Amino acid sequence: MRYYQRLIKSLFIINILFHSSQGAATQPNQEQLNKEKVAQLGQQLYHHLQQQQWYQAEKLLVNYQQLPLHETLLVYYAQALLAQKNGNFLQAEFYYQQQLKQQADFIPAQTGLIQLYFSQGEYKKAQYQLNQLSRLSGLSPAINQAIIYYQKQLNDYFKARRFYQISFFMMIILIMHLILMSKLFRNQHKSS
Repeated sequence: MRYYQRLIKSLFIINILFHSSQGAATQPNQEQLNKEKVAQLGQQLYHHLQQQQWYQAEKLLVNYQQLPLHETLLVYYAQALLAQKNGNFLQAEFYYQQQLKQQADFIPAQTGLIQLYFSQGEYKKAQYQLNQLSRLSGLSPAINQAIIYYQKQLNDYFKARRFYQISFFMMIILIMHLILMSKLFRNQHKSS
């Protein structure tokens, strides 16, 4: 009888240990599955954004945000692009800035801001952001080419702006000169 009691007790202990270790083993597996699901949805979201599949990206973003392990940086990136696409430029700027607060050297946020500022005619802000981006090391050749392109565009803009300002100033001087000459000419005709 004692033998059976010990056997039952041993089996009971083994059963408890087995089930508790099995529960502990399934918890990391569940965590791993959650991480994999988040990574998979994140990749899909990024793909839809890069392909400009806005409708799919918006739907996926809603699901992705609800996952507890989602990447905030990717959420901000998606929100910035979707806001920009919808014409909400202040909101797009806000989300790009949030990305840079989280990671100052996040290139997609920097290039997004440059494009946003450039398209809105905020050339000084675009120039500042372009300078920030060009200070980073290890940029890809494509990014370096984009920097050169935008620098040229901004230089052309600032040259044209200076030319326009000088031309405008010269036009005012010319008009004032003509007015003075006209008055002098009238005064000379009156006195003769």
